[in-house]
Amino acid sequence: MKFDSIVNLPIMLVYVLFPIVSLLGTLIFAIRIDYEPLWLIIIVCIPLLSKRTKISKKHFLFYIFLLLLVLIKYIIPCFIWWEITSFRPLIMDFKWVVYLFGSLLWIDLIGMPSKKIIWKAGLFFCWIYILYGVYIIISTKGFNRFELISEANYDGFLLLIPFCFLSEIDKNKKDIWLFVIATLMTGSRTGCMVMFVLLSYLFCRKKPIVILLLLPFGIIYFYFLLFVRDSLDPESIDRYIFFYQSYLYFSDVDVLSFLFGVSPGISLDMPVLPSFEWYINNFEEMNNIIGIYSFYFHSAYIRFAIVWGVPICFLVFIYFFVRFFKIQYLPLKLLLIVIFLQSISLSTFTLTNVSFILFLVFFIMLKAEKEIHRTSFCHE
Repeated sequence: MKFDSIVNLPIMLVYVLFPIVSLLGTLIFAIRIDYEPLWLIIIVCIPLLSKRTKISKKHFLFYIFLLLLVLIKYIIPCFIWWEITSFRPLIMDFKWVVYLFGSLLWIDLIGMPSKKIIWKAGLFFCWIYILYGVYIIISTKGFNRFELISEANYDGFLLLIPFCFLSEIDKNKKDIWLFVIATLMTGSRTGCMVMFVLLSYLFCRKKPIVILLLLPFGIIYFYFLLFVRDSLDPESIDRYIFFYQSYLYFSDVDVLSFLFGVSPGISLDMPVLPSFEWYINNFEEMNNIIGIYSFYFHSAYIRFAIVWGVPICFLVFIYFFVRFFKIQYLPLKLLLIVIFLQSISLSTFTLTNVSFILFLVFFIMLKAEKEIHRTSFCHE
């Protein structure tokens, strides 16, 4: 493998190799493959794969800032409350640091993956997902939610990331339906909602009538998802339970925890909903721990607010929300829409196979946005 091709290695792994390996593992050996250890190996090996030795001053300062956050929220509290700290929840929450650090280090020492490779790899994943979905439908004689690389919500998230390059790479939009069909086949309510919003944003800016044509289909599809999955009762929807439970926590928590958050390794004290008890028992059994921890909540907003405090969570959201309207690079706008909406029901920055790619693509788009501003400034 040539060095130039190593730049695209994470993309090729997630969108090409992992789907094929997962497909073979499921169909032939009936096993699910955990790719998380592989990501740790890749991040550790980045310096070995690199021919570069220098890191930009801005990125170096960001690494220092990241280290300070780690000290403040993960290391110092661990020593202070050693006896009541559980390390498994601490590590689960710490994953966003690993993926963020790893993706930025990849860009610094190896380089940025090609946008066209990301798009083409995304198309390949669409074809694999659609064909596997057709096989599932035929073999089970009906529509059943299925998994390929990992949980269906994660697969749907992965499909949406390359889709954001639609306006730049596929200007004729001839491949748009591959992404739409593949996303629908995930059965992910959040993923389908995000796809609907992206399509509305793309087409309704110039043709508002499109939203009126898409809306009935969107309503019918979401009703179908809810009806088929017996989720018409709000209390049977896990995300509803998570937000209601978090409301009970924040309405009863002390002022310091509300303002500055708590260590992710310390169990939370809160009144528990009967419908939330199942999740507690399930997570305790899966992770060999006792208590309620922030990583139980499948929402980046809830987890962020619990760990870092409500005011910081609110300020960060407002910052990116305001920045959204100043962005000129359309793919970056679309990616922020994906992040905003997916974060409602997923812990966006700690997802195996997803978060590393998400950070990587975000930095690629951020560079493109800066180049647009630089060009605009030069023209002025």
